Amino acid sequence: MAYYLQPVTGAYTDLERITNEVRMISNGQFPEIAQRYALNPLSAVYIAFASLCHNANVLKFTSALIMFSCLLYIPYAEWRDHRISRFSFILTTVTTMAISNFPSYVFGVRQGPACTLAVLAAYLYLVQKKHKSSIILLITAVLLHFSTIIIAGALLVTHIRKQQTYLIICALIIGYTVISYAVVSMLSATGLSFASSLLGKMNGYYVFGSNFTMFASSLSQMCAYCRFFVSIMLLMLYLHLYREDNVKNQPYTRFFIVLLMVLVGSIPTGTPFRRFSMFALYASIPILGYVLTKFLRNPRSRSVSPQRISAKEQTRDRESVFLHYMLFIVMLACIGVSVFYDWHSFIYYYLSSNQFYQV
Repeated sequence: MAYYLQPVTGAYTDLERITNEVRMISNGQFPEIAQRYALNPLSAVYIAFASLCHNANVLKFTSALIMFSCLLYIPYAEWRDHRISRFSFILTTVTTMAISNFPSYVFGVRQGPACTLAVLAAYLYLVQKKHKSSIILLITAVLLHFSTIIIAGALLVTHIRKQQTYLIICALIIGYTVISYAVVSMLSATGLSFASSLLGKMNGYYVFGSNFTMFASSLSQMCAYCRFFVSIMLLMLYLHLYREDNVKNQPYTRFFIVLLMVLVGSIPTGTPFRRFSMFALYASIPILGYVLTKFLRNPRSRSVSPQRISAKEQTRDRESVFLHYMLFIVMLACIGVSVFYDWHSFIYYYLSSNQFYQV
């Protein structure tokens, strides 16, 4: 479906720019494209692959393939290793497909694969303990799209043993927009081309940047806030349901909290906040599986008369009902954001065998 997805006339996508770059590479201008993607050198190689195929639309197919392969592997691996139940696996898989912003990432070409590769790398590193393969995937993601350096940074913070140091760094992360802007501005003043290029992007992305522009509708920004809300609620449910297992100190939980701190720090931005809200939502997939497993277990038998149930058990039952309602709201919000945002996206696209982008 991704291969045959076409934009309506007048709708701009990143693939339009990339199609032109494919033509440039076909005409022997690869060094110029490589210079353009100095921060993301693997992107130039990825685009050159389309040039070899003489078809820019193949990138729509490969982007969707990489994206869904990475995301759907996570609930499968959780079920295979018996960390989540069968019903939880099914619901988590369906929800993962529902929350995927399919058309945006298909036409974005680079961001979708890079984002999902980085999230999968973090999962493999922290949960599956497959360090070598995860490092390879993470390096690939960063070289494909530099924004995924956030995932690498979150993994490093996760390894901090001292709780006080960890909390201090999390607090600093909340102010990362101001800190990073100041640091990059100073580096740019020294004449570093890398810093100057990065500063140019920051000026367009940060609300206090000199060239800030909202590169999307207010609807997409609102959807980013909804994704943020869903991620927060899932974490709250997880910490409450597994409070007896001390999950807050587990590596993946600490990693997910760092990502949420990055998301909080990204609130005064445009594109980064929307981008990192997807990072957080995709990173919540294992947590969603754990929460669903807890809720879908066999309920306590009701053959016991109410008189024999202690006050403590009655309170626990009321809490369970309340949490079920919370989960229901979270699931509705999660699916609602996906359907609403994808509806907003799909009005600009249609399915056809007549390819819109021609090299």
